[in-house]
Amino acid sequence: MYHTFKIKDAQIVASDEQTHSPGVWDTSDVMGKDWFNSIPGQTILDAGCRDGWWSLLFSQMGKETYAMDWDDLDRRREVTKLVDANYEFHHETIYNAASLKTKFDTVWISDVVCHLLNPVLALSQLRQITGDYIYVGFDQCEVKGSVTGHYGAWTPASPVMGLGIRSYPGLHTPQSMERLLNIAGFTDIEMIGDYRVTMDQKPEHWDSGLERGNNVMRAKPGSEFLHERDVIGWKYNGKGLQA
Repeated sequence: MYHTFKIKDAQIVASDEQTHSPGVWDTSDVMGKDWFNSIPGQTILDAGCRDGWWSLLFSQMGKETYAMDWDDLDRRREVTKLVDANYEFHHETIYNAASLKTKFDTVWISDVVCHLLNPVLALSQLRQITGDYIYVGFDQCEVKGSVTGHYGAWTPASPVMGLGIRSYPGLHTPQSMERLLNIAGFTDIEMIGDYRVTMDQKPEHWDSGLERGNNVMRAKPGSEFLHERDVIGWKYNGKGLQA
């Protein structure tokens, strides 16, 4: 599983000996960030929630929390029982996010875009249910070696990679992420903060102790966007997306 859950007295905490953790990545650095603790809005959607770490944290912060993911994990349900917080889960793919047919004050999507074969379609769907802001977290660093095969890909001719900003397909610079959000119909795009993610110090984990940083961008939903029918027109050829 992805996250390390540190739980004390039925609350997620930054660090404590009581750790419920088959997960790998410790994301608790974000809990001390002013920008994170001042995320506006009462309703929030955790898009691509995976094991529910963010969803539980938002619920713990007092927000009316919703989550969605294509995989309904037993691990997510297991951890929810240990934490005194709750959220509403939707078993749905991000590519069909607009089917929720409601708007959330804030949409949160972190460490997800790099995995998507069609991030413009996903972000465009999320734009339709974003009331005030979307927050997008993404790696600050390159991923090298065998891990690269885990991520989705853009072809050099795609609208993002065609900018010539970088050669690695699934991860983004601030410039290419801004371009993605712009194509998907978001405006007022700004870098709002960052947070550190550390791999658990366990000998059985590959690269134990590895640390990486995540950028976080914030944007507002706009009125003009690339129509979904045009985005869906992109085809997957087994290596990446092409027009």
